Amino acid sequence: MSFANKYVENQSFCDSFITDSVDESLKIVVTIPVYIEPNIIECLESLNSCNPIDGTVEVIIVINSSEKDSDEVRNFNVNTFNEIKNWISSIETTFIKYYVHLVENLPAKHAGVGLARKIAMDEALRRFNRINRPEGVITGYDADTLCRSNYFTSLETFFNDKSKRGASIYFEHPVYGTDYSNEVYESSAYYELYLRYYINALRYIGHPHAFHCIGSAYAVRAIDYSAQGGMNKRQAGEDFYFLQKIIAQGGFGDITDTVLSPSSRLSDRTPFGTGRSIALMCEQHEIDYNTYAFEAFLPLKTLFSKVDSYYKAQVNYEGLSSQLVNYLKSISFDEGVDEINRNCKSPVVFKDKFFKYMNIFKVLKYLNHASICLYPKESVRIGALKLLKRKNIEIDNSSVYSLLNILRDMDKQA
Repeated sequence: MSFANKYVENQSFCDSFITDSVDESLKIVVTIPVYIEPNIIECLESLNSCNPIDGTVEVIIVINSSEKDSDEVRNFNVNTFNEIKNWISSIETTFIKYYVHLVENLPAKHAGVGLARKIAMDEALRRFNRINRPEGVITGYDADTLCRSNYFTSLETFFNDKSKRGASIYFEHPVYGTDYSNEVYESSAYYELYLRYYINALRYIGHPHAFHCIGSAYAVRAIDYSAQGGMNKRQAGEDFYFLQKIIAQGGFGDITDTVLSPSSRLSDRTPFGTGRSIALMCEQHEIDYNTYAFEAFLPLKTLFSKVDSYYKAQVNYEGLSSQLVNYLKSISFDEGVDEINRNCKSPVVFKDKFFKYMNIFKVLKYLNHASICLYPKESVRIGALKLLKRKNIEIDNSSVYSLLNILRDMDKQA
């Protein structure tokens, strides 16, 4: 019996669509959702230029549309499907096999990037299930993303450590160039600065689940994909919600010896995210990004420093800000900690369960609460400057590009 039979039978969205047998040496499957993507071939050529690994790779491309999409969208997707098929036929056989699937008329209630990812990742799981390889690696990727030639070898090296369940892969949005306007590139720099500021602020306050959750830049083992219920069908934020489940299990890390380059293009496909945020800044002609003030994070640092003292003890709110105490009481924090204490027998287990309870979602709710009540949101440049000052990092230039480079270097050393 293969490791994921139960998931395949009960939780897959649709039937298998790849009929080819699976190479016994298959190690990595890349999954790419596609919806009105004009530059998909550039993405595929980037993957095809990668250095080989000790095994084989498959790339599964799912071109999708909704039952409510126009004929124009459908025709564009059909042309993309044919373009990819022709490209696959034209390339020389390497260690990579490519499969493209066109799925139309998806139910409008669920159609979107989450469902497209699920269809592709479920098929990747089936491929590993057929050869009973639970340690196989499934990666999230996007059709507007380029990679460096060591992408697959970096994944291979990371997952040679059998304790690893998943990874966030280092990325850099283009912030200079000629493909877009200077306004677009500057907006991209601001949004990426926000992503890095937020994660590094979480790391500064001591939350162990602080990892980037970018749809084009993650990888998980097949067995953990199935064990955590697979990808969800959310129409935005699907990657964040999925990865939080994986991260909470432990064994998650950062791959920083390669670089992925997601596009800096404008987009209105989802209500938030890179493309939408860049579009809003450009539409408003106000290139800045407001986010949580650095001061809003600091009460949590005090709380997290007290975690060990909560083991087999009553909650002590001494030293915590009144605003944080009010929030904790609103989520029945005392009862939550008592419940954890009743179900663990060591400080190590307690700490692990504590952060599963006081997870990134609760942190986010607190930050939203704090930004309304006490610490108004501010420019990400201001927040980043405060964070770097607190970490005693010297700053010669406070431009968005200089700050972004500093935080990029910090993430490379994670």
